[in-house]
Amino acid sequence: MKVTQHYVVAPLLAQLLQDTQEMIGDPPFIKEIKEAVHQDLMKRYASEKEKATLNQASGLDPRFKALPFLSDDEKEETFARMVSEATAIKELGEKVVRQDQEKFKDDCAPDEEKQTELDKDSIGNDIQFFN
Repeated sequence: MKVTQHYVVAPLLAQLLQDTQEMIGDPPFIKEIKEAVHQDLMKRYASEKEKATLNQASGLDPRFKALPFLSDDEKEETFARMVSEATAIKELGEKVVRQDQEKFKDDCAPDEEKQTELDKDSIGNDIQFFN
């Protein structure tokens, strides 16, 4: 089974789009092939959500973290989105931890009725012990 390494899609797509641009001196046959490939590639990963996801994946990879295939504005937007999403994940994690701590505290704390019964039993045991 082949698995796509998402971090490489955005830079590879950018390189392919650049390489399929028509160049002066290209024979007509090559121009047609480049145009067909270029048009097909333009349809792929075209939604803003897909592009954003692929750019973030590339930004997380040490080999592409500078995002050289993006404009300065796109880089800034990508890194801002990454920080925003990381902050949201951190806050959600902290909320879950707090909820778990409260639940654990509630589960471990004895009820007043149980505590009263325990106190009575321990007092009775103490009295029996001294008799």
